[in-house]
Amino acid sequence: MKIFFSLNHFLPDSIAGTELYTFNLARSLQQAGAEVAVLIPFFDSMQNETYYYKGIKVIQYAENSINNRAMTMGKQQPLGLAAYVQVLKEERPSIIHFHEIAGGRGIGIYHLQAVKALGIK
Repeated sequence: MKIFFSLNHFLPDSIAGTELYTFNLARSLQQAGAEVAVLIPFFDSMQNETYYYKGIKVIQYAENSINNRAMTMGKQQPLGLAAYVQVLKEERPSIIHFHEIAGGRGIGIYHLQAVKALGIK
């Protein structure tokens, strides 16, 4: 089983409760035999990047939107949504666990809708 965790920031660049919880959950599932990865926005970037944090694969998808009121209110899709969807089509996870949903250019309602449209649980 391939499990993705989707949130706005991850270790080592951001150290807070959500990031630590996600890391420990990913490690536990990895030790149980699951293939895991973290999928986060790569803010202000035009290309995707991948790195590993203590054995956990972290995929940063290109997100170069300029945040505005319409985006924050959920009325405008972030530009990075296309890169997010492309990563999902290439990686083909079995399941995605959303750890946060926010307005603006981060992980939001449009990401949830895209995952549903792709048939990912």
